[in-house]
Amino acid sequence: MQDPGSQTLARAGCGDYRGAVSEQAESTRTCEVCGATTGEDASFCPGCGRRLDIPPPRRRDRVDLNALEEDTTPVGPRRMSGKALVALVLAVFGIAFLPPLSLFASLVAVIVGLLARRDIAADPLARGGRLAMVAVVLGAIGLVLGVLIALDVIGVDQNA
Repeated sequence: MQDPGSQTLARAGCGDYRGAVSEQAESTRTCEVCGATTGEDASFCPGCGRRLDIPPPRRRDRVDLNALEEDTTPVGPRRMSGKALVALVLAVFGIAFLPPLSLFASLVAVIVGLLARRDIAADPLARGGRLAMVAVVLGAIGLVLGVLIALDVIGVDQNA
């Protein structure tokens, strides 16, 4: 289908009306958003309704997801270390009861507490590092108290 302007020029007797069509094409505007064409004096795009005298919004730079480094941070709920809980229970047991069972419980509490601290430091989702440290301290106190009580029960004379 021919342009209506070119038909008018052809009927008027202009021999070469193609130049007039190109001049008419230059007087049109193209919407930068949707690509629709409109007259030079139009204020709004007929395709998308955007104002033509305002520049289109700047597009944000797109991020290439393949170029990003892999995020190795583990995702999920943090969990309490079972070893830290066991160490705390053993440490309290070692302080609350008399030797020889308290000595054994306190020694195991110190060992398990130290193992729990090591595991918690290696696993970012594990929690309970302070709990494990309290268990180690209480276990050490239980060991010292157990040894002192055991020496007193045996009757070691310190003056001899």
